[in-house]
Amino acid sequence: MRAAMLSRLVLTLAAALAATSVTDARGQQPGEGRTHWAFRPVARPPLPADAAPGAQPVDAFVAARRAARGLSISPRADRRTLARRLHLVMLGVPPTPEEVAAFAADTRDDAYERLVDRVLADPRYGERWGRHWLDVVRFAESDGFETNHLRPNAWRYRDYVIRAFNDDLPYDQFVREQLAGDASGADAATGFLVAGPKDIVKSPDEALTRKQRADELDDMVATTGAAFLGVTVGCARCHDHKFDPIPQRDYYALAAVFSGVEHGARALPPTAEEAAARAALDARIAALEQALERHALPPPEEGDDDAPRPAVRFTQNEEIFAPVATRRVRFTVFATSGAEPCIDELEVWAGERNVGLQSAGAVASASGTLPGYAIHQLAHVHDGRYGNRHSWISDEPGGGWVQLDLPKTERIDRVTWGRDRDGAIRDRLAVSYRIEAQDDAGEWSVLASSASRLPFAGGAKAHGSPVYRFEGPRAEQGRADLAALGALRDERVRTANARMAYAGRFVPPPPVHLHRRGDPMQPGDVVPPGALGLFGPLVMDEDAPEQARRQRLAAWLADPDHPLTARVMANRIWQFHFGRGLVATPNDFGKAGMPCSNQALLDWLAAEFINGGWSIKHMHRVIMKSEAY
Repeated sequence: MRAAMLSRLVLTLAAALAATSVTDARGQQPGEGRTHWAFRPVARPPLPADAAPGAQPVDAFVAARRAARGLSISPRADRRTLARRLHLVMLGVPPTPEEVAAFAADTRDDAYERLVDRVLADPRYGERWGRHWLDVVRFAESDGFETNHLRPNAWRYRDYVIRAFNDDLPYDQFVREQLAGDASGADAATGFLVAGPKDIVKSPDEALTRKQRADELDDMVATTGAAFLGVTVGCARCHDHKFDPIPQRDYYALAAVFSGVEHGARALPPTAEEAAARAALDARIAALEQALERHALPPPEEGDDDAPRPAVRFTQNEEIFAPVATRRVRFTVFATSGAEPCIDELEVWAGERNVGLQSAGAVASASGTLPGYAIHQLAHVHDGRYGNRHSWISDEPGGGWVQLDLPKTERIDRVTWGRDRDGAIRDRLAVSYRIEAQDDAGEWSVLASSASRLPFAGGAKAHGSPVYRFEGPRAEQGRADLAALGALRDERVRTANARMAYAGRFVPPPPVHLHRRGDPMQPGDVVPPGALGLFGPLVMDEDAPEQARRQRLAAWLADPDHPLTARVMANRIWQFHFGRGLVATPNDFGKAGMPCSNQALLDWLAAEFINGGWSIKHMHRVIMKSEAY
């Protein structure tokens, strides 16, 4: 009997599991999920039938809901209370007594509208409402976790958000820029992508390393879903979403969109004013170099072993040393002539054989690569081709390293390298560096360095580093010119490094696999980049370029036909005015979230938001000019 009961129980459970696992071709559960109110298209509802003629829409919808619940309206705020409310909600500070008195005494019909406009024009508005957004997107100026190191350049994203609110940047553009602002000149905006925590404590354990990277991508996916869509996409990391029709595959499609995004700072393009200032600085440097030419000494005679080696050159540099057996050579840059270092070809010689070639089986790695340039890739550093168009550039101003792992141990005796063997480009030269080899025991030894060379004193157009002798009546002026030249060069390096922003670095996106049970050590099928199929397909190839992935997702999110983007932001605006959203779970509009307390009102606000050009200040005016406010 017990066996029969157990058998029936097993059959019942199997039927229940089968009923809950029915999926369509996209892996989504059919039925109730797609008819959920928040997942339907936004449509402007008509005003309630009993609305008074000429009623303000917000008040009409609030009155209808209030009447249905048998509630009475609160007393109207007096002018002093209204002035305080407006300042505290919009600026985060109370008005001065003089401002309150002036508004209380203003008898003009449009006195309140004038006050609203003044408050919206106050620069403190962007600080107050930008702070709300920064909380939504988990912004911090440190890494989090137990180390919690500061991020010195994270403030650029904060300031971008403040400017966006003060300038009333249309919200659809605001969305696009935070995902792909590097494609439209709003580079600091992509600080959104990497505003969350990062575990900087690394380990040789592969499982931990993979989990750390999976956590970084999860932070980007989950925050994008919560901030813009108000859905808990992160719940599909390990399995299909238990409440909303979001299959696990869609989660990893979003992860593939961000797979080329890495935490870190990058240099922002200079403004027109900064570019002009740098050009003026270069002109002053060139003038001083020309003035110092009369003091330059001829280079040392060849064969003088005691003389320092010539200064580094932009074209080609040779490092000769006693033969060393190694499988690994690293070139580390500590300073450059300006900006990120560039190497067009790093050659490792064993006699007459270049054993560092990619075609010989050598593998290159680096501290990082400047994103966004097909001609400056890590693969170019040992592809056998010379010149700027086949070079590697570090992503670190003034520094970085590149390493070649040889296929087998070789007895090497020489390394050659250059910035541009063609001689066309004269910038980004490594002027302070060290070249090392690793032995079988894992110990590194120095093969060569810039310490044995004459100091580089040339500007962007110099071939080498002259040595000066100051004699005669112009000696004092020459020494002053040299000191000034050094100061200007230091200033040039500082200006090149000044516009760093913790806004993410972009690399060629690696393939993303669906992780069984969310475990990165259990990779499944490769998932191409995409979005949530529930709201319309976003189809991209597996090899879609990195930036294009984010642009496509941004356009998908900012589409006025998307059912969630406008609804979610309209709800946030209401929430920050009244302390509670019409949906009390602003990051979860799904079936597990709280129901909307006034769906007609929220839909009207969302439609008004879109029709009003996605203007957040317009929505403030609509709300603040209502009797409800």
